[in-house]
Amino acid sequence: MEKGSSPQLRDVRYARYEASDFMRLRELFETVWGENRSIEYDLKHWNETLTGVCPAILGLYGERIVGFYMVWPLLLSDGQSQVLGGQPIDSMVHPDFQGKGMLRELACRCYEICDGEKISVMFGAPNRAAYAGNIGALNWCHVGNIIEALRPLAPAPYRNMRWIEQDGGWICESKDPSLSGCSVRRDCPPDLAAHFEALPLLRRRWQMSRSAQWTAYRYRSVPDSEYYSIHVRGAFGHSGAALCGFRRSRQGLKATLVEMAGSDEGSRKVVLNAVAAWARHKGARFLIAKSTDRTLNEQLLWRGFVPFRRTALISRTLSWPCYSASPFSRHAWALFGGAFDTM
Repeated sequence: MEKGSSPQLRDVRYARYEASDFMRLRELFETVWGENRSIEYDLKHWNETLTGVCPAILGLYGERIVGFYMVWPLLLSDGQSQVLGGQPIDSMVHPDFQGKGMLRELACRCYEICDGEKISVMFGAPNRAAYAGNIGALNWCHVGNIIEALRPLAPAPYRNMRWIEQDGGWICESKDPSLSGCSVRRDCPPDLAAHFEALPLLRRRWQMSRSAQWTAYRYRSVPDSEYYSIHVRGAFGHSGAALCGFRRSRQGLKATLVEMAGSDEGSRKVVLNAVAAWARHKGARFLIAKSTDRTLNEQLLWRGFVPFRRTALISRTLSWPCYSASPFSRHAWALFGGAFDTM
């Protein structure tokens, strides 16, 4: 902004975000957050979503982008049918306009766009500063909590393991018969996507749709966010699979468990151990899991995870068809790992 000027909200005009705004929006992101992510990451989330260019609104001061609010389209299930939903991410306002009510104006205009694109249910995970505004001014409802837990990855248990490159992936060699032979591949291959799609849905619970379309898109690696699939077909009849995401930050390599499936409790234990072994091999010191489901959170406790952060889960509807599960029920949301844009 020009020195000595005091920009006013009345001088801001609003326009729908278009693909051609991409580079200018990255300039705002760097101004607000101090650094940029990879171009590939932003393209995936802003310009190449399931519905194409994300439903989003810009705040413009002259020709400069000074505000942005978007909803990331994603596929949800209410336990019976697939629903096009959304999650607000990357909302930001230039420092010169913060505290003037622009974010609320951007949000309301963005919800009108989402309604036109048939996005009917949204969920979010606001920080403490944004919580009051979402609940009070934007008609969101607090429906639960996201529990973030971590499992320390001490090096000692993994010293006698080797990961051998084979056919574009990796095979584990270990003295532990349950882990020896487990395999790792980059991204989410079609056979694993089909496996997750075939899993039964939880009745009357909101969860991520595991359609092959969504899984292939969600777990496509970009330079600063990589995904690996881990398959276990070990001894004692154990079989299962998981997906783990990796992001590098100033604090080091962050490993997050984003999907998991096993034929029984023993298999899920082996799958978790295999994911932990791969995460340690990649250089992570902790394995992180996020969930809104109380039962799953208790199971993670049994597997060495320690809760360390609680974030509010909020929901909002843009239309009210007859859903199998209420979006406003405190026990109706069963979200895990890859449901959240932070991984």
